[in-house]
Amino acid sequence: MMIFLRKFALSSLTAVLLSGPAWAECSDAALALVIGDTSWPVTITSAKALTDPETDRAGVSMVFDARSARTMGQVTTDRVGETMAIENEGRLVLEAVIHAPVLDGHVDIRGFDNDRASEIVESLCGK
Repeated sequence: MMIFLRKFALSSLTAVLLSGPAWAECSDAALALVIGDTSWPVTITSAKALTDPETDRAGVSMVFDARSARTMGQVTTDRVGETMAIENEGRLVLEAVIHAPVLDGHVDIRGFDNDRASEIVESLCGK
C-alpha cells in the first residue's frame, strides 16, 4: 500500500515539472549532509525541481547513489525531528527537518517557491 501511494505521488509530481533549468543530472555531485556539528559525505546522481499538486508549492527531489542512500538511511533513522543541512563545497544549499527515515535513497523536500527550487537544483549539482 505504501509503495502504491508513493508511486502515485511521484507520478503526479513528475507530471507537473517546472519549466526552465529545473532538472539536472548531477554527475555524482559530492555534497555534505550536516546535522549539528557532524557531517557525512553524500553523493547525488540527479536533482529536479517540481511542484506539489496538493499545495501548489515547489519542491526539490534528489536521488542519492547507493553508498549515500545507506548513509541517509542510518543518519535519518536516528535523527527524526532534527534539522539537516545539505552543503556543497561548504556552502549551505538547503535545510530541512527530518520527518521520517530516508531509506530508499530518494528525498523530496517541499515548501519552496519555483525560483528557489530551481536555485537549489543548480546549487546541488554544482552549476
